[in-house]
Amino acid sequence: MPVLDFPASKVGIIMKQASLAGLLILALSAYLCAETNNIQTKNTGPAATGEADSLTEHTQEIQRVSYLPAQQIATDRRLYEFRVLERALEITRDTHGDYTLNTWKGDDMTLSRGVREVTRGEIVNVASNPYSPDLDQEGIDLIRVPLMKGLLGYRAIVVRNADIEKFQTLTTKQFLELQIGQLEYWSDNAIYKANNLEVISGKSLDMLYSMLSRERFDYIPLGVGEVESMLDIEKKHDFDIGILPDTFIHYPFPVYLYVCACEPLLGERIRKGLERLQNNGELEKLFNAHFEEAWTKTHHHSARIINIDNPYLLNKNRAP
Repeated sequence: MPVLDFPASKVGIIMKQASLAGLLILALSAYLCAETNNIQTKNTGPAATGEADSLTEHTQEIQRVSYLPAQQIATDRRLYEFRVLERALEITRDTHGDYTLNTWKGDDMTLSRGVREVTRGEIVNVASNPYSPDLDQEGIDLIRVPLMKGLLGYRAIVVRNADIEKFQTLTTKQFLELQIGQLEYWSDNAIYKANNLEVISGKSLDMLYSMLSRERFDYIPLGVGEVESMLDIEKKHDFDIGILPDTFIHYPFPVYLYVCACEPLLGERIRKGLERLQNNGELEKLFNAHFEEAWTKTHHHSARIINIDNPYLLNKNRAP
């Protein structure tokens, strides 16, 4: 076998080159190993905490909110309740992610139909309404954070202008013996009937005003925070009716948001959002911006308050 004869200087160079190549290979292997470990840490790190899991769960989809406002109500109250819902969603964006908010613009719905539609969760999945036993049922998540501070339970008295003086001399007993005009699907009809008041129903406010002017009943009780704007319809027809000064019927009548129980994350989000708005004072500021004047009227020392009971409220709902 032939023997290769390298000069000693060349052998030294070859050995140095081999050693350098080995060091480079070792360094490259160590770098690749470190990067692999780093990638695995980034992928598994967030899953190590329940909070990260929860955040991923909430934010993986944009939350769809389709809102059904209370029907046949004044514009100011409608705007207020929408704004409260909007702020409850916005203030929880950091924990529950993005959302879309749309309002039902179709035909008016009765309370029973509105509850059915929210239960289905197809065309609407959130609504607002004064408390009714209809809202305590399977399929509905009732958010028991009152929106109106009880103001909706104070009812201004709309009468024929010719009767204002007579009404101011009535005793409470005489007052409660008179006939009331109400829209046929308003949820407080049952409250009046439970207090033995006679209720005459109409299909629209325009119809009620016409019936009042023709003496079909004696007065219409309307929410003190919305009565003036609701009487705008009357001005177009000159029914010669007006508001009885400083006299109000009162009963507990909290306004709540309610959500399709099929969307528990949405119910949780709105509940937490409303609680945040309560705690930071924003709900109070929103309310005052819309209803401070009406609230002051009902709580003035000169106001005459005729109290009746709301037997349909459970103890847990006896909030303002």
